[in-house]
Amino acid sequence: MDLRLLSYFLAVFDSGSISAAARELHITQPSLSRQIRKLEKDLGITLFTQGPKASATASAIACAPIARDLLARATQAEATIKSMDHSEAIRLTIAGPATT
Repeated sequence: MDLRLLSYFLAVFDSGSISAAARELHITQPSLSRQIRKLEKDLGITLFTQGPKASATASAIACAPIARDLLARATQAEATIKSMDHSEAIRLTIAGPATT
C-alpha cells in the first residue's frame, strides 16, 4: 500500500473536496482525482461519491482512523531509524598473500 496515496486520501477527507485538497497538496485536481481512484481500485472500495463535492462514504469514514494510524506509525518508524547510531564501526579483516 502506498502511504502517499493514504495521505492524499486524508487530505481529501479532511478538506471535504478534491479541489481544496489539491490546492493544499500543491498538485493538480485531475492528478489527485486519479490518485484517489487508484487507491479505491487498490482497496476495492469507493471512498468518495462522485459529483461537484466529494462526500465521504461509510468506507472512507471507517478507513480514515486506520490511515491516520498507518501514517503516524510510518513517521515514527522513520524517526526511530534515523535516530539510531549509525556510527558503529564495522570490523573488516582483509587477508592476502605477502606478494600480490
